[in-house]
Order: sequence, then structure tokens, then C-alpha cells
Amino acid sequence: MRSLIDGRFYAMKVMSKKFIFENEKSTIISNEKDICQAVRHPFIVKLNHCFETRSFLCFVFDCTSCAYADCPGGELFFYLKKIKRMSEEQARFYFIEILYGLQYLHEQGIIYRDLKP
Repeated sequence: MRSLIDGRFYAMKVMSKKFIFENEKSTIISNEKDICQAVRHPFIVKLNHCFETRSFLCFVFDCTSCAYADCPGGELFFYLKKIKRMSEEQARFYFIEILYGLQYLHEQGIIYRDLKP
């Protein structure tokens, strides 16, 4: 989404309050918000704002760009699906970014348990 205030693009994570409460996820979402607000690292997307509506919780993140392609940031899976195959140089670049981000989280006492290959 593009901000009407500064014209920049942002990524928004929208979560259903009904789903959160029905599945007892409030502690997990609260922890996610606290961690996202606390971490500052060049390879971890920055949380800019949080807000809620009657039905949804919303997290607004910086929208980054891919280093090797002209595309908006997002899940690496989406990018891989689009290009089919990375060069060894591209794979090394993303592997190192992910490794440094995880190293930073571990140094902060945070364990990321939802990493997918």
C-alpha cells in the first residue's frame, strides 16, 4: 500500500481478531508485536505502525526491494516461484542475509521458530 502522507510503499499484515481469539493466539500476536517493535537490524523488516479496527489488527512494515530484481519485497517463496531458479550468487546473498538476521535475533535472546526453507 502507498502512504498518502509520504508516498512511500508499506506492507501491511492484517489479522482477524475473531480468528486470534477463537484460536487463543492473543499472547503470540502480542509477543510478535513486542519483538517487531524492539528489533532493529538491516536484514529484518521494520515495524512502523500498529493499529486496529473493529475486526482486525494491523501491522505496517517497511516495504523493501529485492537486491537482485526489480520487485517489491515479500516472502522469499513468492520471489522464488516467480524466477524459478536463483544463481549461486543470488542464493548466497539471501542465505547470508537470513543468517545474519537470525544471528541478531539469537543474540537478543529471540528464537525464530517459523523458518521455512
